[in-house]
Amino acid sequence: MTRKYLSCADTAKLLRQALKESFPGVTFGVTSKTYSGGASINIRWVDGPLSSQVKDVASTFEGAYFDSMIDYKGSVYHTLDGEQVSFGADFIFENRHYSDALIQRGIDAIVTGYGGCTPITVEQYNKGDAWGWRNSGGCDLGRALNAWLSGTNDGADWITPDAGMQAKPSATLSRVSFAGSNEYGAPYGANGYPQSGVGRQLSHN
Repeated sequence: MTRKYLSCADTAKLLRQALKESFPGVTFGVTSKTYSGGASINIRWVDGPLSSQVKDVASTFEGAYFDSMIDYKGSVYHTLDGEQVSFGADFIFENRHYSDALIQRGIDAIVTGYGGCTPITVEQYNKGDAWGWRNSGGCDLGRALNAWLSGTNDGADWITPDAGMQAKPSATLSRVSFAGSNEYGAPYGANGYPQSGVGRQLSHN
């Protein structure tokens, strides 16, 4: 079977466009890196969407999967505009950074929601002093703030977490479909496509 290979750099270009369409107004730093045995892409941005929201977009372009239980890396296949392709980035990593303003919003939300929680400063958080910060009321502000920033409540129903951004429809994402994987070295199926099983069927509106 003829399969088009997209380099890691070319994959990064598609990903950059998909992120621009999905989260308009957010500036993403998208860098590709190749090394012995593979390649990866790193995404960096400030505030905006949650890491999980960006991952929902980025994972579309990953060309590999890894099963840590058996230390196995396999390939994932896709179609782009109906053509069989292999994306050149094995894995994509999301790195969300927080502005001082967002951190302060989180501190204020937690202190307001939990009456016995003694506030800390943004500087203390950035220095790592928030972790294990407890007062007589039992408030672990560092843990709560981390949960707020990551968009979860970490079991504390008094926290209304940062909601990030809802992704917009992306024309670039709509061009890509999941086409299977070589699950644990499985051969191609009778239809010429790789055996499916690892990965997920992608659906974008």
